[in-house]
Amino acid sequence: MRPAMAFGALAATIGILCDDVAMPRGADWYRDAVARSRAAQPGFGPVYNGPTPCAFWKHAPREKPVAVGNGVPALLVQSTGDTHTPYDGALGMHAKLHASRLLTVPGRVHTVYLNGYSPCARAAVNAYLLTGALPATDTTCGS
Repeated sequence: MRPAMAFGALAATIGILCDDVAMPRGADWYRDAVARSRAAQPGFGPVYNGPTPCAFWKHAPREKPVAVGNGVPALLVQSTGDTHTPYDGALGMHAKLHASRLLTVPGRVHTVYLNGYSPCARAAVNAYLLTGALPATDTTCGS
């Protein structure tokens, strides 16, 4: 992708995100968020918890936030040390998706399925994709 095209895609993404949800505007909020994230996310914590252009967005979001919920069985797979999608986010999503099961994979890895990191996770996802059946309870794969 050429730099101008990449910038255009980034600008569009920022516009969508900033119109989706209001962001805190105070520097103290971001400083505290970065400090809280450092232990669990030493690499990407400051990146994902620092201010974005949305902190300076002039307009309120155009729509109310989408209410998350489901009646369809969903399997959520999350590693405990993922630096891009923190485990706390998976716990929050799991709490909102009442018909879900959470498969926890210990370790610092992103994209757990099909990367060879966890045969346990691969087997659970394959079973879910083939049958639609969820594990009876939330499960943690061995390390």
